[in-house]
Amino acid sequence: MIDIDPRELSWLQRFFAPENHLVWADLADETAPLGWRTQVLPWLEFVKQAPLERPLVLPVFGLEGAYRWYGLADSERAATQMVQELQGFVGPSLSDFAGHLIELSANDPIEFALRERFGPFVARFEAISSADRKAIERKVSLYHSVLVRRPPTVSRGRRPFGRVRGDFDRALLAGNAEGAQRFLEELCESGRVTAEQRKYLDIRYLAGLGRYEELARNQALIAAIVELALPPQTLLDVVGALYRIFVGPLELNPDIGVIQESFKKHIGRAYGPLFRERKGIRQPEVLRAFLLYESVLDEPNLTRCESLIQAYPKEAPGLDLAEKILAKVRNRAPASMPEALAQARQAIADEDYVNAVALCFKALPDQWAFKAMLRCAVEIEDIAVIKRVLNAIEDAGENLVTGFSTKDNSRLDQIRHKVQEVGQQRHDGNWCEWAQWVITEPEGVAALTVLENAVVSWSVDEYVQSPEKCLELARSIGNAGHDASKVFRDALPQLFEFFVDSPAKASRTLVPIYVILLKIIGWSGIVSPDELRLTSGIAEALLASGPQQEDYDEALMDLTDILKANEAPTNLDWALNIAELLAMYPSSNSDARLRVFMAIFALVRAWGHRVSFAQRTVITMLGRDYQCTDLITSLPPLDASESTDIPQPQFAGLIGIYSLSESSGHRAREALHAVLPAARVELNSDTVATDRLRTLARSADVFVFAWKKSTHQAYYCAKDARGARDLVMPSGGGTASLVQAVLSKVTALLGVGATEVLT
Repeated sequence: MIDIDPRELSWLQRFFAPENHLVWADLADETAPLGWRTQVLPWLEFVKQAPLERPLVLPVFGLEGAYRWYGLADSERAATQMVQELQGFVGPSLSDFAGHLIELSANDPIEFALRERFGPFVARFEAISSADRKAIERKVSLYHSVLVRRPPTVSRGRRPFGRVRGDFDRALLAGNAEGAQRFLEELCESGRVTAEQRKYLDIRYLAGLGRYEELARNQALIAAIVELALPPQTLLDVVGALYRIFVGPLELNPDIGVIQESFKKHIGRAYGPLFRERKGIRQPEVLRAFLLYESVLDEPNLTRCESLIQAYPKEAPGLDLAEKILAKVRNRAPASMPEALAQARQAIADEDYVNAVALCFKALPDQWAFKAMLRCAVEIEDIAVIKRVLNAIEDAGENLVTGFSTKDNSRLDQIRHKVQEVGQQRHDGNWCEWAQWVITEPEGVAALTVLENAVVSWSVDEYVQSPEKCLELARSIGNAGHDASKVFRDALPQLFEFFVDSPAKASRTLVPIYVILLKIIGWSGIVSPDELRLTSGIAEALLASGPQQEDYDEALMDLTDILKANEAPTNLDWALNIAELLAMYPSSNSDARLRVFMAIFALVRAWGHRVSFAQRTVITMLGRDYQCTDLITSLPPLDASESTDIPQPQFAGLIGIYSLSESSGHRAREALHAVLPAARVELNSDTVATDRLRTLARSADVFVFAWKKSTHQAYYCAKDARGARDLVMPSGGGTASLVQAVLSKVTALLGVGATEVLT
């Protein structure tokens, strides 16, 4: 007999039932084959513990032995860790395991029993071939031996992993290098980050901060991950950085051969394995990199190149260069098989299933195309695609199905079941589908995992060209219930990066998205400094798009709500930057804009004893913008020692300011002349490395670099010129942030307190 807690016995008996060739009675009375029992009994030792502290991996047996395995966990945290560990022990080389949890079928007795006991915390995998089954048995046994030796987890009051990861992403988007580094260390200290994942996070850190050159020239880091099955985001970060540094500066060269030679020398030879799979990524620079990789091979794959062009966003920059590269390949490698079929094969190899299924429809009635469509439908899990595939199979007649393999029939049953289970589909074809799924099933962890893997294959051009889709997404988010709203709140970094950072320029079509992003932050109440910086980015994108008055008014109301919820002296620079943004762009409602400024002015008045002389200078400038100069003069003195002839610090050095926002730079120079009259202030806004920028960075006593308003070429030019001296990185790109960054550095250089420097 097996000593099992009666509360666990019910689901175990239903798991080891006739559908499983190993039944519970044979297991309990030791009449089952020894080899089968040794695969199960060690795991059942974990079930004797209450509560269940370790995951389980239980097999389903056929006539020839175990052919399917289920990973089972008791909590979200344990499930996340189990999935990562199964990916490492079993992985895609032996099984079909895709690295995520599954939706269990209510029509399968075994899976129904697991669903009742473990809910959504179940993974499933099968051997790719019968020859791999023994290898999986050994790997699963090894995993068990590791779990046995693992000490129990001790709670130390750490924050949830997902929340820390969200803070990490927000810090990157806000350009907060110190904060991002702090959150990165917190992630690693959680004990849930493997050595490989630490490398992926290091790559995300560099790419997220725009340090592409530092990443592209870190040969040790890239070499350490080049042979691994990379997550889509990591592949995007690495290939994107390599392309920007070694190919980007040459893109205007009319000689494609020069571009190919640089790619081959710096990327193709050293990092060829990066280009085995594209993983559905549609970022234009990555697509051009894959095209260049094929073009420098001795035998380029024309089919793959044509598939890459098919996936290229039609309005994205660089399409002309991509087509020139394709033309070069066509001259060397004519197609050797039917075009649609060949492109579909390559799209599947690149995990670009959306493009692949479209190509399969073009190749009908080819038998292979039907089979490939089944695989694509299973991978995409989009109900519209599934229904279209099912209709095509039904139209082809019964003779088609007789030629299907066991795996084909299994896929066919799977997608038929998807149609029956309304509301159970995972929508990851685009933002609108994903949002509808979140509203239907607001499971935060699962939804964010799907989003993280899927978003790299979506194109912002799809929304720039479709006002209807933007309105649909904005309404879905705006009308979501409480649980779904929390998921959208957690997805803010992905929403910001996709709709605010990714477009080449702000688009009026995206205005509904900008407005709803402001609402997401406004609904959150008190937010972090990083999220306030994101608010500035969203506001600037909205204002630059030239919104209609209705959208403008709504955005200003949301900004006012955010301002009121985050009233604090530490946020005054941010508030002044918002006021400056509103003053810089045309207004369709001057009264509404003035009300925002008056709300900010009220804060300045309330915190008069904490307002610095520099902030007073900025608010004075803004008073002229808003034609409120008389109001500004009504402000009380900053402190008791203030008088009309305040002694100014005698700092007479050179201050350099780099920012692509020239208006903010000019305003900062004007403010600094008032605060530091003896200093010289020079501005630079060169988009590439120039002698003028290099000279200023080298000779300046203080050099401020507004990185969110810059290009990476300029950053490394300035960094190299500074040598051991640091760049001053302000918290924002507005006048208040620039001025405060300069004064903080001047204070440090003079070696005296802030009061002495400013008074």
